[in-house]
Amino acid sequence: MKKGFVFTVVFSLFFLMLLYAAAAYINTLEARNAALDSADSGREAYFADDVGYDYLSVWGMKTSMTRDSRLHWTIEEKISPSYDVDGAISSYEDFIANDYSKANNINAKAELDRSGELRLEPIGIVYRHSSGNDIEIDGASEGYFIKAMLGKACAGGCSLAGDWVWGSAGDGPYISLDILDANGSRVDIMGKTSGYVKLNGTSSAYANLENGGGVGITVSGGQFRIGFSNTGADVKTTITTEGTGPAKVYAPVKLSIGDRKFERIALIEK
Repeated sequence: MKKGFVFTVVFSLFFLMLLYAAAAYINTLEARNAALDSADSGREAYFADDVGYDYLSVWGMKTSMTRDSRLHWTIEEKISPSYDVDGAISSYEDFIANDYSKANNINAKAELDRSGELRLEPIGIVYRHSSGNDIEIDGASEGYFIKAMLGKACAGGCSLAGDWVWGSAGDGPYISLDILDANGSRVDIMGKTSGYVKLNGTSSAYANLENGGGVGITVSGGQFRIGFSNTGADVKTTITTEGTGPAKVYAPVKLSIGDRKFERIALIEK
């Protein structure tokens, strides 16, 4: 009787030990799998960051944000009429699907936007190109600060003229121009390099450059556009807007890595 009781107690303790050991093993296995999943997720995010950075490089762009009482979003790039951006994008997409995938032992595919678009969210400002030689900014902004060095000199004066209406504070966004031609002459719009422009219409101004070149600026509604005709330019654009909450800049790059898909890639956050 006593032996049976002892045997039952010993067996029960041994069985409980097995249960505890099995539970500990399951917990360890689950933790390991979670860690692996997290590592894989981090690895895929690393590849996405890689492709996002390369998207900027293909377009020759840099972007940054600063904040004081306003949010200031800056994009720098080189406008070049001879640059075959479409060919560069196609070559890069092929590189991701082949050499990059093989080197990293992944199955990746990237589809890059052909307009060089960057998007500031949740504010909803979009920076893009409708051609290889212009910059378009859509969305409500408080100010546009343009610094540029043109590849050609002005022909017949550096003052842009046309149907342009300067206004007063409250009429529309503030525009500041720091544009120099190839000879270092300052470009202005109807004698002014800064001021407010009215939004209840379209303001447009243009100046000729040597050898058939030209530069033009248009403001219409919530869109700002600067176009370069038959000339290159180094351009730094800063867009100022309200925004106290977190803001992110996204590139519309579609990327798949195995089963995981990115519809866009976050580049910076402020």
